[in-house]
Amino acid sequence: MSEVSKAVASGAHRVDTHASSNQDPHAEHEVPMSTYVMVFLALMVLLVITVVAAFINLGEANMIVAMTIAIIKAALVILYFMHVKFASRLTKVFVAAAFVWLSIMFVLTWTDYISRPWLSASRGWDENPVKAAYDAGTANHGHPAEANSPVETHDVAPGLETKQPR
Repeated sequence: MSEVSKAVASGAHRVDTHASSNQDPHAEHEVPMSTYVMVFLALMVLLVITVVAAFINLGEANMIVAMTIAIIKAALVILYFMHVKFASRLTKVFVAAAFVWLSIMFVLTWTDYISRPWLSASRGWDENPVKAAYDAGTANHGHPAEANSPVETHDVAPGLETKQPR
């Protein structure tokens, strides 16, 4: 057997015994019950804050406050209940990448939502004769045949008149 094979077999090539690559990936990390209780209590406090914040009108800050509380709650669940805090670096990288992707999706969605008033409304809907007739009819409580109604009533749709024999 070569010296390299002997070194590998004996584990002598591993210099740092505390490196994450040398640890058993299936080993359980002991988390005291008090940690779980504290995280649970923090989540319950954040739940109460979420409900209270929902009944307070903060104007434009409502969404920011709600998202901040939700992110804090999600981080607590991911770190402690999903054991990411005690996981390998690779797992932490993938969790961070997921949050980066989620933030990209939120930014793109909010950009679309915020920029909608910048565009003019479609002319086709505003100048639609069917919509104008509907608006005029509903202005008279659903009775377009009432006096002063700009809507003309026809027995037959325009252009579909039948020819009478002579």
